[in-house]
Amino acid sequence: MALLDEIFKHLSQTVKRDDVVKKVVQLVATSAYTDNPLNLFMKGPPSVGKSYISVNSLQYWPRDDVWMLGGLSPTALVHDFGQLEDERGRRIMEGFDERNKFHYYYEESGEEVPKTEMKKARKIIDLKCKILVFLEAPQYDTYMKLRPILSHDVKETMFKFTDKSGKGSMKTITVLLRNWPATIFCTTESKFMAELIARSITVSPTEDPEKYKEANKLTGEKMAFPEIEADIVLESLKDKVSELTMHARLNRIRSLVPAAAFRYPDLPHEMPDDMRHYKQFFTLIGNSALLNMNDRPVIKYKEDKITNWFFVLPTEEDHKLFEEFYNEFGEATRAGLPKKALELY
Repeated sequence: MALLDEIFKHLSQTVKRDDVVKKVVQLVATSAYTDNPLNLFMKGPPSVGKSYISVNSLQYWPRDDVWMLGGLSPTALVHDFGQLEDERGRRIMEGFDERNKFHYYYEESGEEVPKTEMKKARKIIDLKCKILVFLEAPQYDTYMKLRPILSHDVKETMFKFTDKSGKGSMKTITVLLRNWPATIFCTTESKFMAELIARSITVSPTEDPEKYKEANKLTGEKMAFPEIEADIVLESLKDKVSELTMHARLNRIRSLVPAAAFRYPDLPHEMPDDMRHYKQFFTLIGNSALLNMNDRPVIKYKEDKITNWFFVLPTEEDHKLFEEFYNEFGEATRAGLPKKALELY
């Protein structure tokens, strides 16, 4: 069984209905380990399950790669995810020595960092292979700092940050945001994010009484019966996903989608954004192939003694998944609106 099918079968025990949404979240997570990470916007009313689907769908991915974020402030962004480095990329730690004196030291050697080097040190926030899940909309200042990264305008952006030093005095720190993450936005009402919605895939969890009924049944079972046994299947799936992500880090892997070269007359091409969405749609096909690469044709190319290229080719199953997604959410992605709103009009 392909990995996506295994994940879907296990996930469906705890997340009822919303089959296409669950699969798309997995493909967006996969995109974090490629050169073209995707942004996903969950549209729908409160309590429809946007956060629940996201949190449960991402339990298979490496914990350090998935950042569950609330209303993220610039201060929290730097403190929680920044790593202090010198100009040569050496990691700098901070702490107290045996005399309880605060100082900075190199992580590798333990030597104290000279004051001249500290003046040129900077905080690095590396978003490569990261999946950012915004459970709440980020603060406006945070969004403006992240926007060039989220929009894929540049791979590095710099800003200044004022903070307290170990001695309590104020100091200015240079912060460098690096690389593009995959993102999932569970709260999308903030108007300042409208520009990013046009560059994103849009899905809507199902609003269906039968779904709510099944969810209540599951809740009742959890409250009525204890969970004693460890989830062996979950741990096995985590291992498989971890193996895939490690493979992607150590090698050059990308998908090739031959159909993208000739399907352009079949998909919408009336609006400027259709050019961007065309790429997104076929990226989903490629990511499906990547996630299931152990069951897909792979062309291996050795560029040199160190670099290996793996080109993964999609099969009919990946194209069927794309058709399933496009029929369900293709127009919602083009419009950047919930499916219910489109159905109304």
